[in-house]
Amino acid sequence: IIEKDPLQPNGPPQTTLVEIGPRFVLTPIRIFEGAFGGATVFSNPEFISPTAVRSALRREKGNKYSHRKDAEEETQRRKESRQRGEDDLAVHKVFA
Repeated sequence: IIEKDPLQPNGPPQTTLVEIGPRFVLTPIRIFEGAFGGATVFSNPEFISPTAVRSALRREKGNKYSHRKDAEEETQRRKESRQRGEDDLAVHKVFA
């Protein structure tokens, strides 16, 4: 409800009703032939249950963790492969 229109500053305030969108939406998942059972007349194949959404989010977080651990292992492997062995002409070997 809008109380005053800024385009009409003088005169009596005009009250108008503005629709701001739906508040409650029902998405049919399955419609049965009977009241609470029977053959399925309609089934919504695009419906994804909230449990499946939460499960996918948890799985994605798990994938993120496994990718990070794989990257840490790869970094450790590269560090180990870059290490040089002990040199035969090292100062402590030559002048020992």
